[in-house]
Amino acid sequence: MKWFQEMRIIHKLSLSFATVLFLLSISMGIILWNSMGNVMRDSLETKGIDLAAQLAALSSEPIQTANLYALHELVYLTQNSNKEVRYVFITDDQGAVLVHTFPQGMPKKLLSTHDVSQQKSEEPEVLVISTDEGNIHDVLYPIERGELGYIRVGMHEKTIQQVLLANIGELILTTIFIGAVTLVFCVKLTQLFTKPLNKLIKISESISRGILPAETKVTSGDELGKLTTAINTMTASLKKSEAERQSLLNHLITAQEDERKRISRELHDETSQALTALILSMRAMANQADNSDNKSFILEVRDEAAGVLHKLRDLAVELRPPALDDLGLVAAIQKYLDDYKERYQMKVEFDHSLVNPIPEPQASLAIYRILQESLTNIIKHSGANHVLIILTETDSIDLTVKDNGVGLTVETLSKARSENRLGLYGIQERVEILGGRFAIESEPPKWATVIKVSLPRLKEVD
Repeated sequence: MKWFQEMRIIHKLSLSFATVLFLLSISMGIILWNSMGNVMRDSLETKGIDLAAQLAALSSEPIQTANLYALHELVYLTQNSNKEVRYVFITDDQGAVLVHTFPQGMPKKLLSTHDVSQQKSEEPEVLVISTDEGNIHDVLYPIERGELGYIRVGMHEKTIQQVLLANIGELILTTIFIGAVTLVFCVKLTQLFTKPLNKLIKISESISRGILPAETKVTSGDELGKLTTAINTMTASLKKSEAERQSLLNHLITAQEDERKRISRELHDETSQALTALILSMRAMANQADNSDNKSFILEVRDEAAGVLHKLRDLAVELRPPALDDLGLVAAIQKYLDDYKERYQMKVEFDHSLVNPIPEPQASLAIYRILQESLTNIIKHSGANHVLIILTETDSIDLTVKDNGVGLTVETLSKARSENRLGLYGIQERVEILGGRFAIESEPPKWATVIKVSLPRLKEVD
């Protein structure tokens, strides 16, 4: 029954209704068939008794006058006038046959069907005889309380069967029509019941995808109404938790950027200046050295210090590029890409349509950090040698980063998450905090991975 378990509820209910309706229709058909058959059998017996009574009244005088010709006319006229009559015969009070309608002679066994020795009353007797031709209702009717003889009339059920068969088509069509109407009603009723449930299923699926819908109106007080209320409560709780989470993430990112800015300033203003002074002092010491070996050693140490200073300045720029605050987003990106291409020997194209600086500092910083993280992922994981960056501005700020590396798969993302390499997820969190959209696509055959980010304009997050 696994297939039944996997069916939708509306299909389960419809199939159940159809099965019950089918069994009910068959049961009703059998009941109607039996009821109609019983009614028609009773009617057949009643008619047989009436015919026998008429014959008994009409045959009394011919029997007394020994007018067999008149008796022959009576039995044959009765048989020919009634298609249900299989046979008619008349016996005397001793059971001897006076006349009959059997062309091939009187069946001997038929005479012993009734015990006429005990039949000395005006009450008729009906027995059902099973023959090769089907059931026959044999009516025994006494003539003058049996003193003159007995009328025997055989009523065949063939007519009943023919009538039932003639009406069975109408019975089947009526049953099918009633069943179809009832099935349609059941399906509509099932749809009416399952419509709110399907709506709740869609809401649950939206919640599972991270989309929190608006509150659903509660239209009933039954189980579905209670389920709707529970989902509304859960959605409200999730919205509150999501708002708190985004607020916390926003404060964390802000605090992180502030700390980066502070460290970058300290590295640039204090540490770099101290190293610069140290380098100048070592240069002066080298000029005052008393031999060439000491001078060479001092100069080597000075060069090492100069290399440290250069790395510190790169680190300070990496933490918080001054160009981002002084010259704007495009200039900062261009400076970063120049260093990136020189360091990794990669072909990088940058296409932008920004005319004016972006007024939203958080949006500019987010775009810069997203680009920074994307390019870092390309170096670490994609194996690409060509990157295309597109930055456009319409009603939103749109960043697209394309590379021709190995691409991203579900397995790759799952592995990255299990290894706590959450660069892409960090990008997604930053974008969602700013109310933007984030997508990972591909444009084969040239671009294996396409990262698309869209941030709304004039969107400040406190």
